[in-house]
Amino acid sequence: MGKKSEVGEVWDKKWEKLNVNEFRKNALAYDPWTILHQPVIDKYAQKIGRDGIFLEAGCGMGYWCFYIAEKYKIKTLGVDVAEEIISKLQKIKTEMTEFAVDDLNNSRLESDSADMFISLGVIEHFKNSNPMVNNLYRLLKSGGIGLITVPNVYSMHTITRPIAQLLGKWDIGLEKSFSPKKLKKLCQKNNFKIVECGVLPTGEMFGLFLNRLPILGKFFERISFFIEKRQNTFGFVAYVIVTKK
Repeated sequence: MGKKSEVGEVWDKKWEKLNVNEFRKNALAYDPWTILHQPVIDKYAQKIGRDGIFLEAGCGMGYWCFYIAEKYKIKTLGVDVAEEIISKLQKIKTEMTEFAVDDLNNSRLESDSADMFISLGVIEHFKNSNPMVNNLYRLLKSGGIGLITVPNVYSMHTITRPIAQLLGKWDIGLEKSFSPKKLKKLCQKNNFKIVECGVLPTGEMFGLFLNRLPILGKFFERISFFIEKRQNTFGFVAYVIVTKK
């Protein structure tokens, strides 16, 4: 790929001390981000035929490639700009999984090649998210399904993120937030048809700091779940399910 991606270097540093095999085997037992996405990924992955291809766009630790390959017996491909994590994944890949370094802003992957893609917390780490969404459209087969998730602007995270950055507690580089409406418009601009759009219930609308407070933390978490489950605007994670016309 030539010069290393700045975004890739940030995430390689973030993941360098994590055990990929351990995460692969146990993420659903302890990782809130993985647990959050399982129901919506299962909902659509089970519809892919056995000869289909599942693409994890911005795969990081590669969890969903292993998960989908093992559970649904579907071939999977995970791509990321983080070269070191891809190198680790290539050493433990299985017969049904493949991993490659690829910049989804200018992807080298074949057009119309994926029956389903997921992009979880990826497009927000680039100043211009349009090229990546445009490439995701190109890579998806006609009638295929895609899932994109991003931080929602209508949550406490919009306030706590700049505070963490000022205090030097932020280590994942550029990140921006989208409203569900803005995410939907971005996808429509790139010719996607919208299947679903809204917020995923996380219990974190008020932020992890408040959730971790003694006694009161559970209260904030319950209120967050209550609100997130009953409307499609306020919440920590905005999501969209798309298909190719």
